[in-house]
Amino acid sequence: MGVSRIDRKLCLAWQYDACGECYYNCPLKDEAIRDRPPDSESAQAGAGIRPWVDPEHCIGCGMCNYVCPVNEKIARMTFG
Repeated sequence: MGVSRIDRKLCLAWQYDACGECYYNCPLKDEAIRDRPPDSESAQAGAGIRPWVDPEHCIGCGMCNYVCPVNEKIARMTFG
C-alpha cells in the first residue's frame, strides 16, 4: 500500500476554499488526514479546510481519491 499526497495546485480546498470531501470522508479523519498542515499560514482564523495527509497515519485506503470531485483526482498514492 501507498500513502496519499494532496496536489495543492488542483485541490479545490487549497485553491478556492470550497471543498474538503477527502477530509470529511477519511476513515482516520484528524489522524491520517488533517484539516490543515501543522504550523502553516493557513492555520490562521477564518481559513477553510486545507487537507494535509500525515504519512505516519495514512493507511493507503484511497478513500480521499475516491470521493475527490476533481477529474484529475488530486490525491495521489506514493509508494516507497
